[in-house]
Amino acid sequence: MSVSFTEWRATQRRKFDAELRQLTRGTATSARRPHRSWKRWIKRRAIRKTAFAAIALGCLVIGLEAWKPWPLGITLRHLLAARNCAAARSVGLAPAKVGEPGYWRRNDADNDGIACEPWSGRR
Repeated sequence: MSVSFTEWRATQRRKFDAELRQLTRGTATSARRPHRSWKRWIKRRAIRKTAFAAIALGCLVIGLEAWKPWPLGITLRHLLAARNCAAARSVGLAPAKVGEPGYWRRNDADNDGIACEPWSGRR
């Protein structure tokens, strides 16, 4: 049984229209209220970011616990003192000798083993 081209094309068009109606039926609700899907997406994204930040902070604390030669508070102050001598003085770790918390080689200007030592300006 042969079908004419116009009949076949009409059949294909009806199938396409039916599939299109079925597809648009599911998206009609989100098309009417797009703000709900955005709110949900933003909320999920915020939850993911918060969870990632919590995991990263936990890994940082565990890493510091494994690496640190001093208690956690002193280790954190030691890391804050790395920037310069003013930072070391502000956290109370200056002057510092080699092996003490607060000693950083870049803060030891005269390489005598004492970082951020007071300087009188005379030699």
